[in-house]
Amino acid sequence: MLSYKKTSLGNTKNKKIIIMTINEQQDEVIEEFEGFTDWMDKYQMLIDLGNDLEPLDAKYKTEQNLIDGCQSRVWLQADYTNGNIVFTADSDALITKGIIALLIQVLSGHTPKEIAEADLYFIDRIGLKDHLSPTRSNGLLSMVKQIRMYALAFEAKEEEGKAEGTKAEEAKAHPMCKLRTIEMQRLSVEQFHEAEKMPLVVVLDDVRSLYNVGSVFRSCDAFRVEAVYLCGITATPPHPEIHKTALGGEDSVSWRYFKDATEAVAELQGRGYHVWATEQVEGSTKLQNLELPEANGYAVVLGNEVKGVQQVVVDHCDGCLEIPQFGTKHSLNVSVTAGIVVWEFARRLLM
Repeated sequence: MLSYKKTSLGNTKNKKIIIMTINEQQDEVIEEFEGFTDWMDKYQMLIDLGNDLEPLDAKYKTEQNLIDGCQSRVWLQADYTNGNIVFTADSDALITKGIIALLIQVLSGHTPKEIAEADLYFIDRIGLKDHLSPTRSNGLLSMVKQIRMYALAFEAKEEEGKAEGTKAEEAKAHPMCKLRTIEMQRLSVEQFHEAEKMPLVVVLDDVRSLYNVGSVFRSCDAFRVEAVYLCGITATPPHPEIHKTALGGEDSVSWRYFKDATEAVAELQGRGYHVWATEQVEGSTKLQNLELPEANGYAVVLGNEVKGVQQVVVDHCDGCLEIPQFGTKHSLNVSVTAGIVVWEFARRLLM
C-alpha cells in the first residue's frame, strides 16, 4: 500500500507526519505503483486507498461540491488553512473514490500557488489514464480541473488579501493618505437619480456667468440636492461652458427653467416649501442661526453677480439668509455662496 506522509488523507492517527513537496509525493506514488505489474493489484490499491479516506462530513455532500464531468458522484471540499488548501472528498463508487483519494494525497496541504502550478506527471507515469475506462478517465481530468480551480480561486483571494494588507500598512504609515477616485464610493448618474435627495431646491435668479451656473450644479451634485431652478437670463444645459465647471453635475441634478424667479418661488411655496432669498437685507437670518421650520422641503434663491436677488423676488420669499462677512468686501461669488449655503443645509438635513 501507499505510505501516507501527510495527515490530510486516510486514517493517519498512528502515522508519522512528514511534510513532503508535491513532487516528492508524486515520486512516492510512482514507486508504490511500480511495485505491482498486474493492474488488478493496482485497482485493489486504489480501492484500499479510497476505503482509507476519512469520511466526508454530510454537510459537505451538496450539489455545489459535486464535480461536474464524473460518471459517479464525487464530492470535493476545499478549506483554506494557514496558507494551505486542505481537500476532503468522497464518492459513491470504489475506484472513483480511490482516484480522488490519490489526488488528495499528492495535492492536499499545499499552497494555492504550488497546486495551481503543479505538473502532475505521476498520472502518466503510473499509467492511470491508459488503464481507466474513457468515462473514468474523463472523470479524472474533471477532478484535476476542479482542484486547480480551487487553487486559482484561493490564490486570487491571497493576492487580494496581500493588497488589502499593503493598503492597511500604507494607511498606518500615512494616516492622511489621499484617497484614489475609485475609493470614494461615488454614485453613478443612474444611482444618483434613484437615490433619496436632500429636500432642497437651489433657485438661480438671472445668474449671468455660465461657469457660475456649472459650479452650482457641481456643488448641488455633491450634496444630492433635489433640483436646481434656472430663471430669467440664467443659461440652461446642455452647454459646453456649463459642463466645463459642472463636470457632469448638470446630468445628475434635476433642473427646470422659469421665465421669472417669482414664478419659481410661487411654484415651490405651492408645494409647501419654505423659501429663503440669500441676500443682505434688514432683519435677515445669519446663516449660522438658521432654524428649519416644518415644511415639505426648502429652497434658497441666489441672485445676479452684480445686482443680487431682485427685490421683487425677495418680497415673495418667506425669509432671507445672510452669510456674515468681515472684510472690505461684503460680497461673495454666487457659486461660492451656493457651496456655503448648501453645505449648511446638508449639515442639518443629512448628518
